[in-house]
Amino acid sequence: MGCPFHKTKRSLWKKIKSLFLFTNVDTINLKAILDATIDAIITINDQKQIISFNRAAERLFGFAKEEVLGKNVNIIIPEPFHNQHDGYIDHYLKTGEKKIIGIGREVIAQTKDGSILPIDLAVSEVSLNQKRFFTGIIRDIRQKKEAEIAKQKNIRMEAEAAAKNEYISILSHELRTPLTAIQGSLGLLSAEQEFSEKTKELLSIAYRNVERLGTIVKDLLDIEKLQAGKLQLESKPIPLIPLVKEAVATFRLIANKKEIVLVDETPSIDIYVFADYTRLIQVCLNLLSNAIKFSPPGEKVAISLQALQNTVRISVEDHGPGIPESLHPKLFTPFFQIVQDNTRPEGVGLGLYTCKKIIAQFGGQIGFTANTGSGTIFYFELPIYTAPA
Repeated sequence: MGCPFHKTKRSLWKKIKSLFLFTNVDTINLKAILDATIDAIITINDQKQIISFNRAAERLFGFAKEEVLGKNVNIIIPEPFHNQHDGYIDHYLKTGEKKIIGIGREVIAQTKDGSILPIDLAVSEVSLNQKRFFTGIIRDIRQKKEAEIAKQKNIRMEAEAAAKNEYISILSHELRTPLTAIQGSLGLLSAEQEFSEKTKELLSIAYRNVERLGTIVKDLLDIEKLQAGKLQLESKPIPLIPLVKEAVATFRLIANKKEIVLVDETPSIDIYVFADYTRLIQVCLNLLSNAIKFSPPGEKVAISLQALQNTVRISVEDHGPGIPESLHPKLFTPFFQIVQDNTRPEGVGLGLYTCKKIIAQFGGQIGFTANTGSGTIFYFELPIYTAPA
């Protein structure tokens, strides 16, 4: 591979060759220049013995100069490559065929503590008094390699995500049509009067489960659209208080059946945000649904609104079992669900992930405070909308 520091190495090689031609003050000055160079510079003779080792080389490899002078250069080459390196030098000395000399390439080196080090190596040859010397200019490329690995990982993850999203999209669309047909048929059957109460109850159970499947399919489609940036939003200034009250009214009956006290603590103030009404109430409904689901009978679930300096915060507080700290990092990740009392939860674990994506679309943020055994508060904040003057 090509050396990334050609201009630097040409200048350094001129100085290195000068070390072999000058003495006394000139030599001292040139050595000082090489010691000040950021690149590691090592010179060996035709016996592969190290005869110079600048300060950058000391820093890079962890050896003091005195520890390596006169030693075989294999001291900084990993064991599996010793014979290979010796063979390169011997082959060049015999044939003049260049495999390393004068060619920049990426190779593997080894530090004093045994760590493997990827380096960019450029080797030049100097002949003096019928003796041949080889100087290597070395640059640490660990950061470059790490960046390449990270880039490849990102490319792979993006490809996997794209394939998964395409699969989810196809699957969701394929499920949607038959589910709609089944739901319609069950609705018509449920309206018939001649069925027994037991049959009607079974039809009602089937209808609710089809509705649940429809919700899952809708969530999957929403996620696919959110991730692709294709979710259609009809954002406009909307008043928050009516939206919150509608969300509370939606869950009032469900809360009563679970003996949960659902409390609306929002103040009577006019406060607006710029958002899509349908998507924003979807977030409120999701947070209320979770709070009611995880609250034991007799407890309270409260929704409140707090106007901050430039934002407004909507909070939903429950008094359930709380969330273990070990699960906190996973809460807003896709397909994550909290298992309660060894019971498999409904849905597929997309609710909070969808909420986070939706709130981000409106320039807001979502979060929570939770402790095991003392309930949880989920909240989201949005910029307050002020009409242009």
